[in-house]
Amino acid sequence: MVLTRIAWRAGPAAGAALWLALGAPGAAQQLDSPAPVLADDIPDYQPTGLGAGAFKLYPSATVRIAYDSNIYAKATDPIDDAIVTFSPKAVADYDHGNLHLTGTAAADIRRFTTHTTEDSTAALVNGHAVLAFNATDQLIGDLGWQRAVEDRGDPEARTDDTVGPRLSNVWSGGLDYRHQGGRIGFQAHGGVDRFNFLAASDADRDLTQYAVSGRVYYRIHGLTNVFAEAFANRRNYRLATDFTGIDRDASTVGGRAGLSIDPGGLWSGDVGVGLFRFNPDDPTLKARTGLSVQGSLIYTPTPRLAFTLQGFRGDVATVRSGASTRIDTRIQLGFQQEIRHNLRWSGAVVYRRSQFVGGGTQRTLGGETELEYRFNRRFAIAATARYANRGSSRASERFDRFRGALELRMRY
Repeated sequence: MVLTRIAWRAGPAAGAALWLALGAPGAAQQLDSPAPVLADDIPDYQPTGLGAGAFKLYPSATVRIAYDSNIYAKATDPIDDAIVTFSPKAVADYDHGNLHLTGTAAADIRRFTTHTTEDSTAALVNGHAVLAFNATDQLIGDLGWQRAVEDRGDPEARTDDTVGPRLSNVWSGGLDYRHQGGRIGFQAHGGVDRFNFLAASDADRDLTQYAVSGRVYYRIHGLTNVFAEAFANRRNYRLATDFTGIDRDASTVGGRAGLSIDPGGLWSGDVGVGLFRFNPDDPTLKARTGLSVQGSLIYTPTPRLAFTLQGFRGDVATVRSGASTRIDTRIQLGFQQEIRHNLRWSGAVVYRRSQFVGGGTQRTLGGETELEYRFNRRFAIAATARYANRGSSRASERFDRFRGALELRMRY
């Protein structure tokens, strides 16, 4: 999936939730960095925005010069290249009384120096609305479209290097209702995502996914809540059967229980553990029960230092021949530090294991780091580096990959 944030303004929950969102047969080209968790409250470095009637506009753009040591994520004979990327973005914000509206439009225009078949343009347009009925009840809606570009390092990415990466249109919508009383609260969610891959050869990947969930909280002390939640997902592929004759439509149900800590203290976030039940429509495939984990925790020992832990384990859609489903496990441990008021450093270590039930296993270990220096409220420069090593039960899927970049960031 594409990771997005409202530039320089989003809170920690948004980035964590999107990082953990799973279910599509393949991830997409990243449009932006995960949301920062440190406060951005220094007046001289805050964006001013532009007035547009009742809205406030926050335009921004990034120019990136990057090096990729293995652009096709090959196991042998890796091919490197330099890439230039231009990423414009605009956020429109409306905040009046009990109604808060946010609209975002962004693009990621990527051009390779030598291997131009890898050139791509990712884009998104989405809207977010929050209607507060009173101090305890909110209705939240999301609606969006993305032109997603598959990353060559994804677990089921295209391996043919004579054509470019997969492109898809992703339509999504969701509705949440939240209530938080003095002791007891609850949240209900419903959403739908439709994935449409552009190439006819990828027709077996097209699907519509429906999701519903409900969570009940009970405040036990201060900012700390215990919760119990139930969830259900339904996958309907556009083709009745895939190219091997298997019906991959399926339903997944499950539940988790855990702790949730509201922002404001040393700790914030939530973590839940439970079980999921995978129920395929095809009578030749077996139902399965597995461990379900999802969580995102932030530890802030000082206002200028934060540690993050994000984790997921659960059932994920797959199109691999011979595999009935995919079980992904992801763990990311990171930090963010404000060294000076205009100098920020962040980094993370990421572990990912993809188990294709009936089709092998992948294991990826990687890390990333970023150093950003702000000249003023308008301009900043950043240096980023990423490394990934993937092992696999299939020798052709193993690779090492380094990516480094210099960025000029502009905002208003």
